[in-house]
Amino acid sequence: DRATGCRSPGALLDALGRLRSVVDQGWTIEYTEYADESSDSLPRKIDIHRGDTRLRLIVDAWNP
Repeated sequence: DRATGCRSPGALLDALGRLRSVVDQGWTIEYTEYADESSDSLPRKIDIHRGDTRLRLIVDAWNP
């Protein structure tokens, strides 16, 4: 699941092993901020773009 940061082939990871970016079906998904500095932290800001279409998700809280 891309939104929660599960890994996928060709993904770029940061020093903690968290997703930084991935390209899927022409969409570039960038994880620009995480909730904290732990390696299992969930994304807080996600930028998604394809051509002229852009979307930014800002997550205040994740539900289990």
